[in-house]
Amino acid sequence: PGSAPVIDACGVAGGRLHGQGAGCAGASFQNSSVAKMGDMGSRLPPLDSGVVWAAGSSVEVGWTVMANHGGGYAYRLAPAGASLTEEAFRQMPLDFVGPSILRWDGNKSSQLEFDPKKLGWETNEGTIPKGSSWRKNPIPSGIWQREGPTFDPVCVESAACRQALATGGLGSTVEGNHQGVCRCSHFSNGGLLLPNLEVVDSIRIPENLKPGRYVLQWRWDCEETDQVWASCSDVTVAAPVELVV
Repeated sequence: PGSAPVIDACGVAGGRLHGQGAGCAGASFQNSSVAKMGDMGSRLPPLDSGVVWAAGSSVEVGWTVMANHGGGYAYRLAPAGASLTEEAFRQMPLDFVGPSILRWDGNKSSQLEFDPKKLGWETNEGTIPKGSSWRKNPIPSGIWQREGPTFDPVCVESAACRQALATGGLGSTVEGNHQGVCRCSHFSNGGLLLPNLEVVDSIRIPENLKPGRYVLQWRWDCEETDQVWASCSDVTVAAPVELVV
């Protein structure tokens, strides 16, 4: 993962170039006053997110899925003043720390932790840049008719979900009648998955990182489609917190 070229390291609105029109497999965009189809994420104006991370700390990050295309993901940093290219982000891959979490509705009391390393879902071998850490998308799509065998979900699904997965498929009426019956399987844009699920991880901010403004990149290399999804966020890194004993 990480080797495929991209249109823009921070994503492009709709996953398409200007003039191409809407694509497939989620490649669409609703124009707004902020951005329009084909706009490059790296060229959007900076936005103060209010997020401040201390160098050397472990911080929580997360993402959610609608069109589920499997594959794996990674997080990286680049200085905000740099040209936000793939090469820039490859200079600073971030390591994962501890378990992954499935969190529904932002509710920490009902979240589910699991160990990607124990499941064989985390690797730093054969990755780009060399030695960088990637984790597997933990949400099985369950689209047997189109994609073939899948894998078991990390949560316990209901009988209604298992039945819908067994009898339904992409474009079937089963999906439309059972939106949201699955907690951690399938997809949420018209599928069976609840649309309130986050995949949450902790990442380590390098201890020797110079304080200042940075851009965080999340990159998702899909397995079931020839797509790379990316998103960027503005963050501020502060000096390491000194412990007083």
